Amino acid sequence: MKKVKSHAFGKDVFLLGEDYFGTWIWLEAPSFDCNWYWGFGYVEEYTNHKRPDVSRDISSHSHWDSAIKSANNSELWNKTVWTTEEGEQLDVLFKKFYELKEEAETAHRIDMEVFKNLNNNAIPHVMNQIICILSPEGVWEGYSNSRNKVN
Repeated sequence: MKKVKSHAFGKDVFLLGEDYFGTWIWLEAPSFDCNWYWGFGYVEEYTNHKRPDVSRDISSHSHWDSAIKSANNSELWNKTVWTTEEGEQLDVLFKKFYELKEEAETAHRIDMEVFKNLNNNAIPHVMNQIICILSPEGVWEGYSNSRNKVN
């Protein structure tokens, strides 16, 4: 299945694949929310599942760690945009993302230097690797602007 980047409700979205019902499943691009944590791993279906850019609403919202769990889960996918090797990389990277996000949440309360490093460097690096795998261009620098930095 071809890699596709689209736009929905003000954010980039990246096609993950097609489920066994023929519905296209999308990953929402990362966002730095409430000026202290990364919102990422949001898996969505849209009312116009092949054209999120013209959808009127989100028909399903879940999270990678609860909905997908394994990129190469053959029971979930009819088709995916990644190769088996890329799927293995996605599994490792998403596991790392959730570990770093938890570390950042803990550091937010006790160590601002660690918190800033995680949110400004480590987490964006992992998210960028994920999006690069899913992007048709193989690159994405959407997180790098200054509004997504902890000061």
